[in-house]
Amino acid sequence: MKTPSTLGPSTEEIGERASSQPSTDRSRVRADTRLSLLAHGTSLLVPLLTVPYLARVLGRDGWGEVLVMQSLAAWAMLALDFGFDLSATRSAAAARDDARGLDRIVSGVQTAKLLVLGAASVIAVALMLILHPALSDYRMLSWTIAFAVARGLNPFWYFQGTGQLRFALVVETITKISAAVSVFVLVLLPGDAWRVLQLQALGAIASLTLLSAALVRARPAGRLVLTEGWASLRATFSLFAFRLSSGLYNQANASLMGRVAVQSSVSMFGGPERLVRSVLNLLQPITLVFMPRVSHLHAKDPQRAHQEIRKLLVVLGGVGTVFGLSLAVAAPWVVQTMLGPGYEEAIPVLRILALLPPTTAVGTVFGMYWAVPFGRERAFLAAVMAAGVCNLAMVPIIVPRFGAPGMAVSAVTAELIVAVSLAVLYVRDRARRLVPQERP
Repeated sequence: MKTPSTLGPSTEEIGERASSQPSTDRSRVRADTRLSLLAHGTSLLVPLLTVPYLARVLGRDGWGEVLVMQSLAAWAMLALDFGFDLSATRSAAAARDDARGLDRIVSGVQTAKLLVLGAASVIAVALMLILHPALSDYRMLSWTIAFAVARGLNPFWYFQGTGQLRFALVVETITKISAAVSVFVLVLLPGDAWRVLQLQALGAIASLTLLSAALVRARPAGRLVLTEGWASLRATFSLFAFRLSSGLYNQANASLMGRVAVQSSVSMFGGPERLVRSVLNLLQPITLVFMPRVSHLHAKDPQRAHQEIRKLLVVLGGVGTVFGLSLAVAAPWVVQTMLGPGYEEAIPVLRILALLPPTTAVGTVFGMYWAVPFGRERAFLAAVMAAGVCNLAMVPIIVPRFGAPGMAVSAVTAELIVAVSLAVLYVRDRARRLVPQERP
């Protein structure tokens, strides 16, 4: 493992990368993938174990309130991040052999994040107060904001884009596990619901502090420059709009449902959704490794990049299908084990949400591995905005009548819109670009 002081490409490392063989590159990708799977699996499993504990200790109402606040935090985090987890990762991957280029990217991104912090924080607080004026404990609101800010400012994108995941993964894993384990020690009564958000926020703050310090030592020339920050904001605005739109049918579902249903009903949807999203997060290590790889290949060898995309479509689509079928078949056992007595109504909800793994896997391939690396952000944005609008329109119509199953149908429909739209666009784009080249 590299120490923080050696993170970032030196002149010798740049030379070594330029002269490396393809077999070495493949070996590094396999090693990074194994490391990402191990770290992510560990950091995911431990928080997932808190689900049955919180479902029982906090009860349906208390846990429903926590789920709503976590949903709001996730959406606020998207606003604070401003899409840099995608654009900055892509830029860093393309410039990983250019030390000066990396310095400019770091300057632009870090300045831009500070510029957006003030406005986004005010908007997030206003939305939370408007959407949930009857919040029972405003400590939950305070820690929710702290969590969103810490995650939104986290510079993990730099380590992902430059292919230096080890230190960042260790930090993320340790802080997440520490926060999850602390839940079992400090959350003992229904009135301790606010501590769930406090512990998550403290873990996120610790990760932000350590990774920011490592970034400063790795790129000391990456100063805060106002002009670079404004340029980064303008260049990333389309991805920012994409992130906010995706949040309308992804992170914000529990919060949206909280406005048209009682808290106990929210837990009937939020519990299964949390389980399914945890399964979907198992695919994240592949994204950590292959999104910067495809971005790098797009700049060097576009044909190889498309080969990677097709392979990932088969692999991720197959894995998502297996996950979805497993959840649908085992839904009664999963609900009984993870959520406990009183959550029987969540079984059909989980079976509907079992359609998300294969659907999201396809959408991820065409979105994260084609649209973002190949500069098709507008197409990606259009598909995601359509899905978000559809979800917003469906929630007040079907949730009051059908409850949690209706919310699940709305979530799946939104993901289908994204996956199908991007798949059609990808096929059309490839046909238009490849057919003329194949003529004699």
